[in-house]
Amino acid sequence: TCPKHRWQPVDAVGEYDLTFKGQSFVDGFWNVAVRDLKHDPATDVSTAKVRLSPYNAAKHPTYTEAKLQFHSPAGVRDIDFRRVEHAGEHFHPAFVKHAKIFGLFRSMDHGYVNTRGVAFQRTFAERALPTDTFVRRRGISIEDFAALCNAVGCDAWFNFPAGWDAESDRQAVRLLDKLLRPELRIYAEKGNEPWNWAGPYNTWHIVGERMKARGYVDSLAFAAGIEMAAEFAETVRDELKHKPGRLKTVVNLKVWEPAGMDGSLAWVANKTGRPLPFDYLVIAPYVDGTPAGLNEAAGDPAKVLAHLVANVDERLTALLRPWPGIAAKHKVQLGVYEAGIVADAARPHIAAIRASLQLPGAGEYVKRTVDQYVKHGVQFWAWNSYSDRHGGYGLLRSVENPNEPRYQAAAEEAPKHRMN
Repeated sequence: TCPKHRWQPVDAVGEYDLTFKGQSFVDGFWNVAVRDLKHDPATDVSTAKVRLSPYNAAKHPTYTEAKLQFHSPAGVRDIDFRRVEHAGEHFHPAFVKHAKIFGLFRSMDHGYVNTRGVAFQRTFAERALPTDTFVRRRGISIEDFAALCNAVGCDAWFNFPAGWDAESDRQAVRLLDKLLRPELRIYAEKGNEPWNWAGPYNTWHIVGERMKARGYVDSLAFAAGIEMAAEFAETVRDELKHKPGRLKTVVNLKVWEPAGMDGSLAWVANKTGRPLPFDYLVIAPYVDGTPAGLNEAAGDPAKVLAHLVANVDERLTALLRPWPGIAAKHKVQLGVYEAGIVADAARPHIAAIRASLQLPGAGEYVKRTVDQYVKHGVQFWAWNSYSDRHGGYGLLRSVENPNEPRYQAAAEEAPKHRMN
C-alpha cells in the first residue's frame, strides 16, 4: 500500500509484471486489471501482466494499492510483483535514492524480531527465507536485508532472534559476511531490548528461560538480559576476528535507569572477569519536552513545536548526562536509537506532536537534537523507525517524503556525522 502522505498515488500507477510458482486464477480488485495470465507446466511458473489505475479519490482517499486474490486449492509461492520498468531491481529506485543519506539500517521492525514467530525460533534452519510469500510470519530474510543494505550502501544492524543457539548466530554472521559488500559493516544485536520485561517483546521470554535455568532471582533481570547479549557478542565477534572492523557488537539499554544498567554491566563484567564484549552501548532518549508545556500548548502544532525546540537542549542534557561516563567506564562507545520517540507522559499529545513535526521549523528541532548528541559523545544514532508507532513522531518519519522539513534537515545533518 502507498499512503498519500508518502508516495503520491501517481507513482504507483502503471504496468506491473506478476510471477509466481503454482497454478491459479488471479482476480484484481477495484483499480487492478490482470491480463495475459499464463502457466508453464514444465517449470510450474505462472506469469501475468497487471495494470494499476488511479483510485477513485472520493471513494478511496487514503491509499493507492494493488489488491490481488489468488484462487488455487494447492496454493501459490514465490510471488514476485514489480513495475515493468523496474525489471531486475529489487527495491524501488526512488526509495534507494532518498535512503542514501543514511549510513546504517536496523532490521528490528523489518525482521519482526519482537514476534513469537521470530523470537522463539531455536535454530538457523527456522529463519526467514527469500522465498517466503509473506514477511509477517518470519520477518525479512537475511538475504533480502543484505540486498537492501547493498543497494543503498548502508551498514547492516541486524537483530538476531533471541532464541537462536550459538551455532545459529555464527551461521547468520557468516551469511551476512558473505552477502554484504566488503566495505559495509555488520552491527550485531541479540533480540531487542533484552532487559525489557515490561514491553511486548518476546526477547524477554527467552531471557526469562535463561534466568530460570540458571537460578537467577528477579532482581537480576536487567543483568540477565545483558549477560545474554554479552555471551552472544563474544560468540559473533570470534566468528569474524580475522576481519578487523567488519563486525561491531551492540547492547541495547534503557535510558531512564542509568544506575541500574551501570550496575548490571558491572555485574556481567565481574562475573566473567573480562571486559564487556560490546562495541556500542545504545539507549533511547525521549526528547518530547514536558507534559506541562504540552498541556499549555493545547494541541496547537505551532506552539507544540516551539515547546519542543525550546526544551530539547535541557531535556537531552538531563537524559544523556550519566551515559558518557557509563560508556567510558565500560570502554564502549555510546549510541542512540528511536531518536525522538515520545514518552508515555506525552502520548495524549501525539496528534499535535506529529502535526508540529510537519512544520518548517521542525528542521531546527532535528538540528538541535543532533547537536546535543554530538556534545555528549554519541557515536551513532537511528533517525527513524519504519512504522507509525515510532517514526511518526521521531526525528524523521520516513525517507518516503523528501519534502518534509525533518527529512531535509536529516539530509543536511547526516553526512556531517558519519561513523569512523
